Amino acid sequence: MLETEAQVVSCQGGEAMVRPTPHSPCGQCDPQHGCRSLSLARMFVLREPLFRVRNPAAAGIGDKVIVAVHERALLVSTGLLYCLPLLALLVGAVLGRTLGELPSVLLAFSLFALTLWWVKRYVSVVTSRHLFMPTIVRRV
Repeated sequence: MLETEAQVVSCQGGEAMVRPTPHSPCGQCDPQHGCRSLSLARMFVLREPLFRVRNPAAAGIGDKVIVAVHERALLVSTGLLYCLPLLALLVGAVLGRTLGELPSVLLAFSLFALTLWWVKRYVSVVTSRHLFMPTIVRRV
């Protein structure tokens, strides 16, 4: 399981909204100004990252917790979000190659868009079933 530390922001039913605790495993932190890469990343973030997680540990607002997600869930999500649309793009380009350049491009992007649409629908079904949802495993 992949784990990270977070702080509970709100609770509702068996779920909680958590804010990940920023940390830098690189060891290059400036003692006066903090992590420069984290500071750079925050320049491009418009809002604070919050994540919905399962809360079987019954953590309360303000608690520091460890949130975990299974490696398999991460691999399946990566495959669905990145590999499947890319594969559809390549298949569309190869299948349309015999018809000419413009039909090949149109078929490739059509299959790419269709795959993204399917992935979006599939993710909504998976999310409602909590199959890949991170879980609070313990309080810190």
